[in-house]
Amino acid sequence: MKEEIALRWIKNVENDLKSVKHLLTFADAQTDVISFNCQ
Repeated sequence: MKEEIALRWIKNVENDLKSVKHLLTFADAQTDVISFNCQ
């Protein structure tokens, strides 16, 4: 059970990282949104 929860959190973090990397490719990147995803 705890491992399953941890794996879900890891998947969420991986998705956040993908989003951040994508958002940083924009010239007018919204740093507040990027910062939120990095928390």
